[in-house]
Amino acid sequence: MIESSQMHRIRLTILAFLSIYLLGACQSIDSNSPGMRMDYRPTIAFMGGTAAFSTKPEPFSIGIVYEVERGYIDRIDVELDGKPAGSHYIIERVNRGKFQFDVDASALEEGEHELRITGFQGARYARTLKSSTKILKFHVIK
Repeated sequence: MIESSQMHRIRLTILAFLSIYLLGACQSIDSNSPGMRMDYRPTIAFMGGTAAFSTKPEPFSIGIVYEVERGYIDRIDVELDGKPAGSHYIIERVNRGKFQFDVDASALEEGEHELRITGFQGARYARTLKSSTKILKFHVIK
């Protein structure tokens, strides 16, 4: 028969292994949530919401807010009508902030257009953790 001190040691060993197992099971490795790889997807949104608007064929300003739990946002890509329209690099290594830039609508045809912004987390091109805004529709009036 096993003595009580040996039984106590066996119980502690089992509890230790169980704790390690449960801790590992709680750590997600999905890139959509925090986990063992410490992947934190940024959030990014337009300051004024995503309500459609009309504009003349001239430059207009757009503001965004961004945040990431760990790390920082270092690049913001602009997509206009589904095509790349430029990138902006954020020098400050902060995990939340605001950014404003101009969109030149002077070369756009009259009609409906779509704008989407994507923010990238971490060191440039190190990982592809990113998040995009909802589509902002606008109408160019000539």
